[in-house]
Amino acid sequence: MKTKIITIFASAVIIFFTTPKLTAVEDKIFTSDGVIIEGEEYANVDIYDTPPDITTVNMSGGSVNRLIAYDSSILNFTGGTISLLRACDFSTINISGGFIHSPMAWDYSTINISGAFNSVEVGAAPDGVVNVMGGTMEAIAGWGGIINLYGGTINDNIHDGGESGCVNIYGYELEKTSSGGKYDYGYVSGFWLDGTSFTIDLQGSGTYSHINLFAVINVEIEIHPETLNLTSTGRWITCHIWFPEDYEVGDIDPNSVLLEDEIQAESLYVDEQHQVAIAKFNRSEIQNFLELASEVKLTVSGHFLDGTYFLGTDTIKVINKGRKNR
Repeated sequence: MKTKIITIFASAVIIFFTTPKLTAVEDKIFTSDGVIIEGEEYANVDIYDTPPDITTVNMSGGSVNRLIAYDSSILNFTGGTISLLRACDFSTINISGGFIHSPMAWDYSTINISGAFNSVEVGAAPDGVVNVMGGTMEAIAGWGGIINLYGGTINDNIHDGGESGCVNIYGYELEKTSSGGKYDYGYVSGFWLDGTSFTIDLQGSGTYSHINLFAVINVEIEIHPETLNLTSTGRWITCHIWFPEDYEVGDIDPNSVLLEDEIQAESLYVDEQHQVAIAKFNRSEIQNFLELASEVKLTVSGHFLDGTYFLGTDTIKVINKGRKNR
């Protein structure tokens, strides 16, 4: 199977940021589901699970000086301000708005970033993973963990990430240009998955491990039914995915195939003779977030076992049987 993977060994200088501290003195500990809203201020917030329950906290406003999510807890951050944020011990943090000075994922935790979010530095410590789909950041640092870049705006650079750090960049027409000099500084440019162009400054010392560029392939997809009835009791939505001859459909990671980056395929059948994969998605999960519309564009994505990313879009109609469209 042919794929384009470019590994870049870069040098960097270590950048230190001063984290501003808030004046709040009250602490908060969550051991069950809760919220942080506009007007609330805390010095320290800790989130813990109480097995078998998973604690979920939704923060839509307010301010926190230090917040740490432990165990397998979940933080959904859509607004407000956090000075220092840490995801630890298999926790998950979903960020889609607000400002966090320095979010970092530790030990098998995951941070997902999208939307109108702002930050000074985003990092991943050992065994932590950060997925960046959007937002605006000054700098990115591996610090021994893994950062996957699919989108967003990076105003400054990718800098020192430690010897085991890894930054994976997924996009179109990816290219690294060297600017020479003592440390061979340079730039990575290309287009994100949404078509937005970018250029990222590469700076760092010899301790920076590497940056991997993964060229995305566009695939043709066809979603059935072509007209989706929101009141239907059908079980599946089926997507046919056709691949270029250079790629082996048998090497697709079945767990990676997603609809709209959210809904995982319930099953995946591959026809290696005709270079097509057939994914089935739970119909009720899809209908939960679709609205009545004449046309809806849906995206199906996934990757091969070697990390090569693929992406395809199709348009369907959404109706509500027995109800007149206006």
